[in-house]
Amino acid sequence: MTTRTEAELAKEIRQAVSDFLIPLRTTKMISAESFERLHAFGVELLNIYKGNDRVSKSLIYEFYATRGMIDAEIPYHKDKQQLQEMSARLSMLFDLLLIGEVPADRIPGKPRVI
Repeated sequence: MTTRTEAELAKEIRQAVSDFLIPLRTTKMISAESFERLHAFGVELLNIYKGNDRVSKSLIYEFYATRGMIDAEIPYHKDKQQLQEMSARLSMLFDLLLIGEVPADRIPGKPRVI
């Protein structure tokens, strides 16, 4: 398995964002497959940036803006619960990116020791 560079991954993340948001915003269709792809790229990005204080602002903004656009669609969508869950998952990735952690660092039921 080859490791993608940050630039390659950024391009794929932007494409995944488009693949998810365009159908959602234009036809109100939720593509779970596109979202899972976006989430997987996000986790891969977290692994690249784990413990790194220098994170691309444009990539941070991709997650922030995507979550915001999902939140904006919630009141008008028939499947509010699914969109709320997707928004929460992206929020978690965004938060982890900001603090330099990955999902594996978060163990359910165990308090975090800083």
